Amino acid sequence: MIVEAKAESRRAVIMQQIAESFEIRRAVHRESDPSIASPKHLYLDDGEWSARLAGSMTFEVDESGAGDDRSGPVPNFALEEDPTTAFQPLSGGSSKADDAWS
Repeated sequence: MIVEAKAESRRAVIMQQIAESFEIRRAVHRESDPSIASPKHLYLDDGEWSARLAGSMTFEVDESGAGDDRSGPVPNFALEEDPTTAFQPLSGGSSKADDAWS
């Protein structure tokens, strides 16, 4: 499972919004509509979510680029005068594949 650095905080906000929406809908329908499923039946709670993460191989995406001299926006190779040369810094330098394009 790949988890972005900000995913957990976004998940908490979304789960709060879901809970609030459920409470509003339940209040409007005065708890008389049985088709309104509780979020507890539709989504993992915090404990279940943590258990699933703990039980799987998880990677956190680091978008800071810290320690990576190749960080920054990926160039639009189609606009480059020499796309192969523009690609070399991203690929770690020259390779046999690069030589084939020369």
